[in-house]
Amino acid sequence: MKKSLRAWAFVPFIGVSIFSAHRLVAQTNAPRPLRADIQVRRFASVENNCIRIEKDPASGDLYYLRISGEIYRLDRNGPSKQLVSTAADHGITSAAGFAISNNGTFFLVGNLTQNNTDNIGIIKKGELQGKTRVWSTVAQTVPYPLNIQFNHNFNAIAISPDERHLYVNSGARTDHGEDQRGDGTRELPLTSIILRLPLDGQNILLENDVAFLKTNEYLFASGLRNHFDLAFAPNGDLFGAENSGDRDDSEELNWIREGFHYGFPWRIGTNNTPQQFPGYNPDADPLVSRSSFAYGLGFFHDDPTYPSPPGDIEFTDPVSNSGPDADRYREPDGTVKDAGDAGVSISTFTPHRVPLGLVFDRENALSDEFSGDAFALCFGTGSAALGDPGNDLLHLDLRKIEAEQRYEVKVTRLVEGFSGGRFDRGPVDAVMLGNKIYAIETGAPNIWEITLPAKPTSVKSAFDQPQHFHLAQNFPNPFWSGATSRSAGNPSTTIRFELDLPGKISLKIYSLSGQIVQTVLDDVHNSQGSHTVTVDMSGHGSGIYFYVLDFGSRRLVKKMTWMK
Repeated sequence: MKKSLRAWAFVPFIGVSIFSAHRLVAQTNAPRPLRADIQVRRFASVENNCIRIEKDPASGDLYYLRISGEIYRLDRNGPSKQLVSTAADHGITSAAGFAISNNGTFFLVGNLTQNNTDNIGIIKKGELQGKTRVWSTVAQTVPYPLNIQFNHNFNAIAISPDERHLYVNSGARTDHGEDQRGDGTRELPLTSIILRLPLDGQNILLENDVAFLKTNEYLFASGLRNHFDLAFAPNGDLFGAENSGDRDDSEELNWIREGFHYGFPWRIGTNNTPQQFPGYNPDADPLVSRSSFAYGLGFFHDDPTYPSPPGDIEFTDPVSNSGPDADRYREPDGTVKDAGDAGVSISTFTPHRVPLGLVFDRENALSDEFSGDAFALCFGTGSAALGDPGNDLLHLDLRKIEAEQRYEVKVTRLVEGFSGGRFDRGPVDAVMLGNKIYAIETGAPNIWEITLPAKPTSVKSAFDQPQHFHLAQNFPNPFWSGATSRSAGNPSTTIRFELDLPGKISLKIYSLSGQIVQTVLDDVHNSQGSHTVTVDMSGHGSGIYFYVLDFGSRRLVKKMTWMK
């Protein structure tokens, strides 16, 4: 079966690994919690073709984005909504990514398609000036050629915790590195990468050239098929959930680091792409479904011109998952196995689950079982062919192996039965407020409120109480003045805090001996909400320091490490 780019309007955003005919299993029930201490309720009904949901860190309001560019605000006291921006305001008619900074500035990622032959990726910024939101361009690409199918284009965006950079995903333009047009054009310098751009950038023109991207320090990581979701963990590490191709290769969760290459197109999960080897026969490959989209288009075939991987690149493995859930895989002989039952791990999720909606408990609002952990939605039902239903919410209990500089994850299903089963329907994004996850579906369309077990002292959802008294870990931590092989040093670090009431606060830096070495804020009046300050430690010696926030009779203390 062959579909035009226009017919597969949703394909550029999430890929087509879930669209094979044998995988279209209709699911119409409301989501169902798999534990008695988790509650699910429909929070709001929204328009069709929603693609993102975000929160304003300062107000606690929720906003959602439609593919056509409309942005709506949801009232915290109920599901009433207000249209706040349209494509006529910002110019993006094909929107895919959305983020909001601490001061309420909107950042949008989208794509401008030219005659169905070329694409321009674009990042816009909408700043509030009084009651008006003024839009400008942070960056856009030169036009680069679209492929016949599997154009994932520009989509995900994340703001660094110190609010200095934007991280933007540009997905692959192939399923597995195939030459679709027969002209030798496979992946391009502007595809299958993550870019790092200055948050205050203006009218940056991104060239389709590796040397340009590296010289200007825009190229952050490579070899990433389609990381439709990016999220920072509480410790500042950046993670991305990858949607793999039409072959039964694992979907990935990656710890994304500067200068690292994650294997695509030569490797997906930890499987080598077989088309790179002479004499490949897809009809003898048990990991290729005969009803898959890429197979039907003839994209799996013997390919003697498939390029060899660069000899100087070391591929980085995804996060390893040994179960108990989302851990099905297919052996080379076609046998389907459960990794946990078999005593092995996969990298990271069952094929065709399509992990989206990656969020972290950055406020440590959840009970000890979940505190600081990650959660992800799964859009796809294609995994059902492997005995794994998909269309659910997963708990990702990550463990960092410091000595080996890698992560392991324990994955557990928490909620099942979202409205999935078709390429245009399913849970597509999520945001976390306190101990609640708000998941938005496209095609259904609904926003579901999922309440998880909270710490006894946790505040309610931001819809009930938008702020609380909180002192975040400084970022980066540790920080240093010298340069390393991967990044330039910076003697400054950013501290964020939240106030549940307006009032006077003090923020001071103490040495280990208890001496005040710097007064950052001294009895300064601050409004209710989220605030950030930058601390310069260049005048102090290396070591461990404490930063102390005093607010009336309340005090919060955190530790930071400064290396000169």
